[in-house]
This record gives sequence, C-alpha cells and structure tokens, in this order.
Amino acid sequence: MNPCDHPRRKRPLPCPARPAGHDAQRGLRTLSSPGRRRRPLLALAGWLLPACALGGLYRFPAAELMDAQFATQAWGSGTLDTRQLLADDSVVLGLTLGTAGDAGKTALGDSWPVAAAASLAWDGGYLPGDPDEPHAQSHANVSIAEWQGIQLPVLYAAGSGEITLKLFMNTGMTGPSGYPVSSWQNDTAWGGQAVTLAVGQTAVLNLDFDLAQAWNAADNPSPHSGAGEAWLDGAWHAVNERDRREITNLGFEVYGPAGAGITLRLNFIPEPLTAHVLAAAAAMLLTRRGRRPELRTSQSPQQG
Repeated sequence: MNPCDHPRRKRPLPCPARPAGHDAQRGLRTLSSPGRRRRPLLALAGWLLPACALGGLYRFPAAELMDAQFATQAWGSGTLDTRQLLADDSVVLGLTLGTAGDAGKTALGDSWPVAAAASLAWDGGYLPGDPDEPHAQSHANVSIAEWQGIQLPVLYAAGSGEITLKLFMNTGMTGPSGYPVSSWQNDTAWGGQAVTLAVGQTAVLNLDFDLAQAWNAADNPSPHSGAGEAWLDGAWHAVNERDRREITNLGFEVYGPAGAGITLRLNFIPEPLTAHVLAAAAAMLLTRRGRRPELRTSQSPQQG
C-alpha cells in the first residue's frame, strides 16, 4: 500500500507519483483549523435552506452512514466503537475521541472509491472545451455537481464537555484519469462551517460549495479550483465545476476532550420548532448569504 493512501495516517505525507495502472487514490489532508464557528440556532435554521435558497443540498443516505467504508478513519487517533441504524433512518455512533496529541480529534469518511451507497452522480469525464479530453475517463458515483452543498443534521446525545464538528470532502482525481493525469497536485481538501455543541444540543452541519474552506490548493493546476492563484491554506473560496465532479472523499470531523467517549445521532431531525422562530433564523442566514463578497474562482475552460 502506498503510504499516502493509508487511512489511518495522522498527517499529510509528501506523495510520490502513482505507479502506472493505478486509478485515483487519496492523499487525505487534515482540516487543522476549526474555521468559523456557528452556534446551534443558526445552524439548525440551515435545514430550511434547500427549499428557500439553495435549491438542493446533498444529505448522507442512511445506507451510506452505515456502509463499512464510511467507518474508515480518515485521520486522528479516535475510534468508532459502535454504530446503530434506528427506525427513523437516523444513525447513532459511539466514538472515543483522539488523544491530547491530536487535540481530541478524529474524522470519519468514505474515501476513494466512494461507496455506491452515497448515491452520487455519474460524470462523463470532461466538460466541453477541456484540453485534457484524450485523458478524461468517466466515473460512476463521483459527481456532486447537481447539489449546492452538503448537509448533515446531528444531535450530541451523550458525552462530557463541548465538541466541535465540521463536514469535509476531498476533490480531484490523482491517478491516470485525473486532470492533469497522475498528479497529486489535483487533490484539494474542503471544510464547512464549524459548529460547537454541548451535550443535548442539535445542529445542522453545512458545507457550502460557493464558500468553503480550502486546503492543499496552493499548487492546484488548471482546471481545478484556484489554479494559478496560490490560495493559502484555510482561506474560504468557491469549489469550481470540475472539482464538484471529482469527489474522492466525504465525511465529518469531530474534536473535543481528549479520550472522551461521545454519542452522536446523525440525520436526526428534532421536534418541530415554532414556524416564526425557524423563519426568522432562516431569514438571517439568507441575508448573510446575500451580502457575501464576490468570490474569485479559477478561470478554467470547465467553468460556466
């Protein structure tokens, strides 16, 4: 196994070129900054966004959260101890958080090839005008371009102390079907808004493709996001069209008291709040969304 592909490594490794005959695999990067934090009221209001603002967010199917591949530890020294599917299609996870050396961090994800249970879309391998058409290959279950972001409702059901969670994904094929071919520079890690919860609190985690936290993008080649712009790690940018069609890892990160045992309930929808409270919170989010500055993105042939 190439050490760059080891699911349990704790830090990014310098990755050599992949030997011929191997398809894209992942060099996972940790999202080391907690990023912007949102408290539960505003995060919960994000549940309304698919209907009134975004026009569609990807939500993890229960089958994906229960898939053996989703249990892969992406980084950190924590462990997934138990997993249970409930009648309402929510999934209860029992985890032990990482050690103090990892700041109590662990991350669970579904890395390349993403499991069929994720129900992502097929991608034809190139967009019109792509200069790399001779190398482009189609892939099933790899494109998330039909959605505007990722969403995951979560209940912090049991534990001790506050925890912080965020969604992450990796984009960019790095094997022979990549853009350009067989290049680790294609890989970018993206993080969503961080949310801090106390025991008993509920939130909706979001990763917005129009404004996500980018890592390992400084050397991105065209046609990937930020090509030639030398983005700094942890800066917030848009995920371009090409990268939305090359999803190689999906998951979430959690960190809190080192070594603590916690219980999370994913895809949990709380009892309905009063309509005016939800509407007011959603309106605040929409107002903030409308005031975002114009985003700079890679001017590659794949956009538009």
